[in-house]
Amino acid sequence: MKQRIITALCIIAAVLPPILLGGVWLDVLIGAFALVAVYEILNCQFKRVPWSLYGVLIVSMFGLILVDWSLFAAILGLLVIGLFFYCVCFEEFSVDKISIVFVFMMLVSLTIRSMLMIYDGFGPTTMIYVAVATYITDTGAYFCGRFFGKHKLNERISPKKTIEGSVGGWISGAVISFGFGLLFAPAIPMNLLIASSLLMPIVGQLGDLAFSAIKRHDGIKDFGNIFPGHGGVLDRIDSLIFNLILFMCLCLLMAMVI
Repeated sequence: MKQRIITALCIIAAVLPPILLGGVWLDVLIGAFALVAVYEILNCQFKRVPWSLYGVLIVSMFGLILVDWSLFAAILGLLVIGLFFYCVCFEEFSVDKISIVFVFMMLVSLTIRSMLMIYDGFGPTTMIYVAVATYITDTGAYFCGRFFGKHKLNERISPKKTIEGSVGGWISGAVISFGFGLLFAPAIPMNLLIASSLLMPIVGQLGDLAFSAIKRHDGIKDFGNIFPGHGGVLDRIDSLIFNLILFMCLCLLMAMVI
């Protein structure tokens, strides 16, 4: 526990300044995240990875991040063709494995696009708001499950999680994130603040379970080991990935309705 807390504080100290400062610092943070994520995606699926595939995925990742939405589908199409090229040429690259790689590429690229949209549209405190909703939910679920948990939430995927912990995480995440957004993220419209504060604690837990399901499928404990006690980058932000994408989707849907 002590190691996890120290690592978590170091992560906050490394990530918070670029988010608050923006500009080139945020670009460096996002670029580093993209590169490490590509490495972890491939490393958890294959024992030996051709360097050319690293190149294909890195170019695809930055294409998916930087191109206009009108070209997003074109990059996805080229990525699918490239992945099936490796599937045909190398026995180890099964349809099952390249499908998981494709899903991860989609998740990571949409996460980064969500970060950029949130930062440009609402400012850095809104990105912190999404993180608060995510990690307060995790903390609340942990302590409520530890002290009150009796009924298993989903033993097939995560034997330790309980329904009581999940409900406690949702309540704590919804209440505290709403309060944080009200006080420190005034750029968020009230209807969006209410909807996201209620939904993110649910979707964040779904993200945690989804990544756990993938790790069980692959027979691995963590996606990486860059953070002592926390695993890899993808292990640390599994819930945050789903919540950033959710917040972007809510923004786009509400913009269409208005």
